[in-house]
Amino acid sequence: MNKEFTRVRSARDLVLSLVLTLAGLACILVPSSIAVSILGCFITIVGIVLLCVLKSVRRDETGANYKLVHRFYPKARKKEILEALAGDPSAHDWTESGSEESLRLDVYSCKENNTVYVQCFEFIPYEYLSCSDWFKFDLDKCGNLCK
Repeated sequence: MNKEFTRVRSARDLVLSLVLTLAGLACILVPSSIAVSILGCFITIVGIVLLCVLKSVRRDETGANYKLVHRFYPKARKKEILEALAGDPSAHDWTESGSEESLRLDVYSCKENNTVYVQCFEFIPYEYLSCSDWFKFDLDKCGNLCK
């Protein structure tokens, strides 16, 4: 299975950047000291930059919005993790160790479609390379993998 996810703006991203831009413009337009006007300029610039750069939701080719979560594990757990993904992921303990980051799981979850896509990556110096195919699960059957 080959999945392609593109980054898009969510409603939260748009609201955040528009609120910052409007608050900055309000600070500029209100007759007050120069310091408040300068602060308004900075807030407006931050709002415009966030509008251009902030894209926090992933979308697949069907148009469904997915939330991405990265999970990191030590390399010693690679076989165990791939076996759990191939079998029943709800029976596996998905707690992260926190110290080693040589394995990365990309977990894309969508509450609208009740689906979860998972792919495992292995750290080779300077980059993560895919070491598994895509796994598809139902959201209610993936256990604490999405938490």
